[in-house]
Amino acid sequence: MPKILLLEDAEESQILVTQALKSTGAEITCARTLQEGFKLLEGGADFALYILDVRLPDGSGIELLERLQEREATRGRPVILLSGESEVSTKVTAFRLGADDYLMKPINPAELRARVEAKLRKANQHARPGGVMKRGILKLDPSLLQASVEQAGKAQVLELTAKEFKILFFLLQHENKALSRADIVRAAWGDGVHLASRTVDSHICALRRKLGPAASFIESIPSLGYRFAFDSRAQVATASSTAVGE
Repeated sequence: MPKILLLEDAEESQILVTQALKSTGAEITCARTLQEGFKLLEGGADFALYILDVRLPDGSGIELLERLQEREATRGRPVILLSGESEVSTKVTAFRLGADDYLMKPINPAELRARVEAKLRKANQHARPGGVMKRGILKLDPSLLQASVEQAGKAQVLELTAKEFKILFFLLQHENKALSRADIVRAAWGDGVHLASRTVDSHICALRRKLGPAASFIESIPSLGYRFAFDSRAQVATASSTAVGE
């Protein structure tokens, strides 16, 4: 049974979210203040997903999001922010800090449930040890530390360095999520390592070169870092144009 932390001070919103997620079978823990959220983390509470209100009596859910990203044990866990604010700058800050989703109030119960189920499903897939990960023509096998790209109907094994594989695996684990260069350094080199931005960029450049037709899956995020974004529609279009050319 997945556990979810709901950080929300308004009782009516707590009830709405709890009722909306009842059918998921998740165990929901509610906290009303930022300090309560911090205490749960410091006490070792572990959650599969976090739903955080942006505006709280003693701060913002974004502060808890930052704390989650700082801790190795919780870094990368799915986070959904709830807000009555429509400020674009707040949304941008949230996504840059690692938020997976940002929903405006009033919350639509069906939409919230669908988004939570999708994120829990994806998190569960990522947690499977050794599970093969496939996106279009790209396939990763973590158990073999091997990546391959399908070309002309055949899988071509890529000659990646250990660091390149770690970077690709990390990006794919956090698919569609904007990741900073610092995030990538922690994932591939470890905590406490400080590298120049160009070091990460050069590894990404080499990785893209080796990925060939799958290089476009790694997108650059200006002033931040990179994101793995697989577009199945683009792949279908590419495959169709290739077939026509043949």
